[in-house]
Amino acid sequence: MPLAATGAIAIAAGDQHVVALKSDGSLIGWGGNAAGQTTSPSGLTGDVVAVAAGGNVSGVVKRDGTVQLWGDNSLGQLNVPSGLSGVRQLAIGRSHVLALKSDGTVVGWGTATTGELTIPAGLNNVTMIAAGGQVSDALKSDGTVVRWGGNFTGTAFPVGLSGVVAIASCGANTGGQFALALKSDG
Repeated sequence: MPLAATGAIAIAAGDQHVVALKSDGSLIGWGGNAAGQTTSPSGLTGDVVAVAAGGNVSGVVKRDGTVQLWGDNSLGQLNVPSGLSGVRQLAIGRSHVLALKSDGTVVGWGTATTGELTIPAGLNNVTMIAAGGQVSDALKSDGTVVRWGGNFTGTAFPVGLSGVVAIASCGANTGGQFALALKSDG
């Protein structure tokens, strides 16, 4: 971690890069930068409330509920839907991006290879999202998890999983797909 990353309040990792949001509202990135994913756009200082990274893409949620992405756009990952607002969280997979809106619904874009952008009908009351290589996950307010997209390596959440308070999903270009769930009992 670079010395300049001191004071980080949030951090996100992509395939080969990391982006951190600092307490002063500035961003710092390090690691692989082949697509410009660690070089944050100017003018974001003080306007960022959340940071995300995945594949060769980095992004932020801005104070006004809009998003800004940078890095690789070879699969449409940077093509934010027109008029998207009210966003409170981003999750970035290998070739797709998810946005959790303040009304508890999820919007996705990019390229789907195994259904990771086919958001289940009626999905609502979502409190957290995660995106892996070819999967998408949503934590609902009742502590249950919904998963959609590819399941190539047995990465589905266990049947009957409940009491979940946080989720994470990983799936890098170089392999390895897994998911984690933090339960309310620790």
